[in-house]
Amino acid sequence: MTPKPLRVYVDTSVIGGCIDEEFAADSKRVFELALKNRLILLLSEVVVAEIEPHLLRVREILDALPPRCTQRVPITPDVVALGDAYVRRGCSVHVGRMTLRTLPRRRSHELMPSFPGSGVSTTKPSI
Repeated sequence: MTPKPLRVYVDTSVIGGCIDEEFAADSKRVFELALKNRLILLLSEVVVAEIEPHLLRVREILDALPPRCTQRVPITPDVVALGDAYVRRGCSVHVGRMTLRTLPRRRSHELMPSFPGSGVSTTKPSI
């Protein structure tokens, strides 16, 4: 009996890791496992929006995968509410800190795409 594929969330760092020498071996292994039906890669609308307009080489990696290898995860009101709860509790601080540390030339509001009707937007934070 063939085991059911494991569903794993991947973000842009896993996908982009395929073109980064330091992380390429591990990132490519994730895609190999997806191609072998061992994994289904879950991609949020946020990840897709980050990749679509800017990162052609990274987008090509996703485009090369058969549809059976990926599943899009929509941004729903429940997802937004959960994200807000994490922010209120300070649980997202480490993610923001590492993002800004990794991408020092970009402002945090430039990293977050806008999703009409989802409550998620790129409005500049007032800090």
